[in-house]
Amino acid sequence: MRKFIIRHEKQVLRAFEILPGFFSWNMILFPYWGIFVFPNFIAYFILLFNVYWFYQSFLVAITSIVSHLKIQAAINYDWMADLKTFKDFKDVNHLIIIPTFKEPLHILERTINSLVGQTFPTKQIAVILAMEEKELPEDRNSKFEILNSKFETRCSVV
Repeated sequence: MRKFIIRHEKQVLRAFEILPGFFSWNMILFPYWGIFVFPNFIAYFILLFNVYWFYQSFLVAITSIVSHLKIQAAINYDWMADLKTFKDFKDVNHLIIIPTFKEPLHILERTINSLVGQTFPTKQIAVILAMEEKELPEDRNSKFEILNSKFETRCSVV
């Protein structure tokens, strides 16, 4: 066997290259050509295949409904009331880093507005704008000044 492989190395390598594709196409086309050879087996195979995918579809539908209900419950939950039960609630400060590079001003305003608009006390939130050095210094400074002046009373922008 070894001598045969050494003698016909290119043909053996080509056969190994063809083998995965040949196997894959035979598996894909098995229901079509197999019906002539094993009709009963193919009928049961297709029936079980359909039952399996119906089961999988049913599971996806059920889990998506459960996930939707969990999301709605999380939206309706009063997180602030739960948070205020912690004794060190007032001592916790949040540092939010927003990395940007040539981000338009309206996008940054919308981002900070969403942070300010939440129910968490904004005095405990510090926003850091991490601007890329490649951005022009004038653009960086102007964005920072505009955002800082707009939000300085509601949260600290650094």
